[in-house]
Amino acid sequence: MEYMVGLSIIMLILSIFYLFKSRIERKIQRLDRILKDNLKPEKALKKLMEDESIYRYLEEDSLVGIYIIQDERFVYVNRKACEILDYSKEELIGSNIIDFIYPEDRSLVCDKMKKCLFEDLSSVHYQYRALKKNQTIVHMEVHNSKTLYNGKAAIFGTIIDITARKKAEETIQYMSYHDTLTGLSNRYHFYNRLKSTLAEESTKSLAVLFLDLDRFKKIVDSMGHEIGDRLLQAVSERLRGCVIHQNNLAKNGSDEFLISLLNMNQQEVSDVAKCILDCFTEPFILEQYEIYTTASIGISFYPHDGEDVETLIKKADSALYEAKRRGKNNFQFYCSNQQELFNNNRLDIETNLRKALEQKELHLLYQPKLNLTSGKIIGIEALIRWQHPEKGLISPSDFIPVAEETGLIIPIGEWVLRTACMQNKAWQENGLPPMVIAVNLSVRQLYQPNFVEIVRMVLEETGLAPEYLELEITESMLMDVQQGLKVLKELKSIGVQISLDDFGTGYSSLHYLKEFPIDKLKIDQSFVRNCTIDSNDATIVKTIIAMAHQLKLEVIAEGVESKDDLLFLQRNLCDQAQGFLFSKPVPPEDFVQSFQEIEQIIIRNGIPQELSNQKWMEEALQIARQELLDTVRQQQGMIFKFVKEGDAFIHTLCDGELLHRLGLISEQIIGRELSDFLPSHEAKDKLKYYQRAWEGEEHITFEGGANGVYYIASLRPIRRGGQVVEVIGSCIDISERKKLEEALKLSELKYRLIAENMLDLIGIVDVNGIITYASPSHKTVLGFSPKVYEGNLVFNLVHPDDVSRIQKQFFHIVSTKRPSQAEYRYKHAQGKWVHVEVQGIPVLSENDEVEQIVVVGRDLSERKKVD
Repeated sequence: MEYMVGLSIIMLILSIFYLFKSRIERKIQRLDRILKDNLKPEKALKKLMEDESIYRYLEEDSLVGIYIIQDERFVYVNRKACEILDYSKEELIGSNIIDFIYPEDRSLVCDKMKKCLFEDLSSVHYQYRALKKNQTIVHMEVHNSKTLYNGKAAIFGTIIDITARKKAEETIQYMSYHDTLTGLSNRYHFYNRLKSTLAEESTKSLAVLFLDLDRFKKIVDSMGHEIGDRLLQAVSERLRGCVIHQNNLAKNGSDEFLISLLNMNQQEVSDVAKCILDCFTEPFILEQYEIYTTASIGISFYPHDGEDVETLIKKADSALYEAKRRGKNNFQFYCSNQQELFNNNRLDIETNLRKALEQKELHLLYQPKLNLTSGKIIGIEALIRWQHPEKGLISPSDFIPVAEETGLIIPIGEWVLRTACMQNKAWQENGLPPMVIAVNLSVRQLYQPNFVEIVRMVLEETGLAPEYLELEITESMLMDVQQGLKVLKELKSIGVQISLDDFGTGYSSLHYLKEFPIDKLKIDQSFVRNCTIDSNDATIVKTIIAMAHQLKLEVIAEGVESKDDLLFLQRNLCDQAQGFLFSKPVPPEDFVQSFQEIEQIIIRNGIPQELSNQKWMEEALQIARQELLDTVRQQQGMIFKFVKEGDAFIHTLCDGELLHRLGLISEQIIGRELSDFLPSHEAKDKLKYYQRAWEGEEHITFEGGANGVYYIASLRPIRRGGQVVEVIGSCIDISERKKLEEALKLSELKYRLIAENMLDLIGIVDVNGIITYASPSHKTVLGFSPKVYEGNLVFNLVHPDDVSRIQKQFFHIVSTKRPSQAEYRYKHAQGKWVHVEVQGIPVLSENDEVEQIVVVGRDLSERKKVD
């Protein structure tokens, strides 16, 4: 009977966990071996239950989801399956599997389950989308096989969550056809799509637009690749707004874009191109920068300009170069003759430019800079020119871009720097007054790794003192703030001057003026030329001059061409000027010959020097006053003044950081009396101090506060002719001191409450054994008032038999500086002896010497009685 019960239990367990065919077979085989070996039923049952536990562990902690489906309903799910679907076992068991399948995949799953049940297949492998509890989609990979469960046909399945893999595959697929930075189609995708479009019979015409950003390389060189990437993303967004079908827009290269327009005529394509150019009129706002950039577009047509993708893109690219040649910010249709001419000219310039240095075709002209007060020449700018033996004078605007693009600007720039320094040194040696010579830098020069060393070497070789060299940079060159700041600081450490050219025409970030070591600011000639006829330009020029002076920068105006320009600049205290009014750029020998004549121009045409000097003195006084106010405002405390008008004390000054921490501003104080901004009781209290100071009393102090900020004020009367004419007050913040005092008071109160209400004995004893403090608990425990102990030896009331031992322990604490514990008898007011247990803790001074001993004791009388 016992054997039959055991066997019934075994069969019950086997039926519940009948999951894998192979596992069941192994279990049956193990059972057979057990029976053949004549094991006892109890031992057989224990062994099988141990095995079952192992199998259950493998199932429940499997890395794959496991389930059994019978009649399209879950009859078993493991922990991983629940985790994948985000349901509990109770929610899944008995539920129809169809409810958890994405609607579009339900027919697929049903078909696969039927094949598994009714066709002779060992297993079925497929993928489908399931719905989690929150209705999000999870991608599944499934292996199903037919099995028996409780004697009926069922489907045993395993599932793996492949959502991450699917997303990775989609990402890879997307990246194969799209630019990762902008999300636009890439060149490969554009080519394939365009090839398919050209093969369609409906394609009658097709335009390919090749777009390139103007000045993008300069932006990246100066601002860095991160800003460049963000600019490309912003440009992509604007282009999306100009192109109806997004698949017709692609990113081709670093700053190049491709656009295809299907079945449009030339006028319609022109309208789209104009729309694209117009979308660049507004600046791109990236961090603190306002970036203005434009685009150039080349256009080719199918079938007129080519019948395959490669040809159409190549000819659109050629048309793009024609647009660049015509000044950028325009579009051009492909024209074979014009494009060939441009390409040949550009190649010719590059070839000849490489020879120009060797053949000494490059030379410098010099344009003087004059002090607008004295009229003296104080500086000169070196400007490069190219005199070609056959083509004559070639404009810098034609060859400098080629030099920058090809890298020839590096050797050319070094030649200009060396030649200018040699010329300035030669002028000084020939008797001309010392002048600062200015040399323009390019972006590539400024950021070349050894540029500072090149400047230092040129100065040493030419013998020119560094203070007579000025390097001109533009705003667009400073966008890489970290590297730009590093280079400029190194140049300043040599001793050269730095000027910011064309101010107001580029990025115009005041951050540069604040952070960079700039000496001079050059107002662009576009503002100067119209400053006498355009009120907006006049305002801009005045503002730049005033701002520069506040920042301790000199101001140079470019493009001064008329007497009116000169007078306007002098009246608004511009420091220096250059322009055709004084001299056009000339060879060095012509400059020397006309030197004296140039210095007479301002004397003849400008404001008299005496009047100009007076204006500068007024400006200096105004700046000094402003600086004084700024100093008062920026100091940590607070400074105020008041005078007495009738019976009222009126404040004439009040500022400082402390004022703002008090929640007030200067405008609330100046011109007002105390009652205007303080509560009446506070105003009345402080009036007493004000009156005493007005009567001449020195060293008056008082305290005040608001908004949790506290201060102490000191008043000092100011006398003229023996009479007090005003009183100056200065305040410092004492909030931290007040907080500390309050904290100490609270701490003292807290510990006093603890000491006064605890039953333990607390005392403080000096190194001589004199009690300096006894807690109120002494009265409760020993019957004596604390006053009886304070000022007396700690040993006086100790039992005579314990005194010697306690004295030794006391002085041991003093000598070893370590705590010690002891028991002794202390006298009670009633004459009896109280057993106490005490611990002495030394308190050390800054010199590591014992200053006093804190003694904490407890009454042991009750415990002693028990003992």
